[in-house]
Amino acid sequence: MHEQILIASMGLIWLLKIIVLFRMFIVRFNAIKRGEVRVSVFRTYEKEHELSSKLVQASRNYSNLYEAPSLFYAISLLIIVLGLGDTLTSSLAVVFALSRYIHSYIHLGRNNIVHRMYVFGLGILSIHAMWIYSLGKYFLQI
Repeated sequence: MHEQILIASMGLIWLLKIIVLFRMFIVRFNAIKRGEVRVSVFRTYEKEHELSSKLVQASRNYSNLYEAPSLFYAISLLIIVLGLGDTLTSSLAVVFALSRYIHSYIHLGRNNIVHRMYVFGLGILSIHAMWIYSLGKYFLQI
């Protein structure tokens, strides 16, 4: 059961990437259509300063989904392969996945920095807790 929760949490992160990618495409397409930005800006991003905050937010949020989640995927797969899954690791995985959804919602919405920071911190803490607990469990046979 714990493996299924870890896999489902990884799947939720993948789904979030698809949702944010689609949103980024729509935001970019609409900006180009309205003449707010030229397509050439997206070729090299040399003139990224010309992009609206909405375009930058969408791009950065999408990029963020390839950073911290890589640590999450690694520890989740390690937990599955080594059979270290339990209620704590499953709970932390769910906390991380939900924190990414909430973080994206805040980032792409009102973008309240304080709220975003707290949610980001919660997600990062959950990943590090997964790593520390799982490594301790493996090496110390807890």
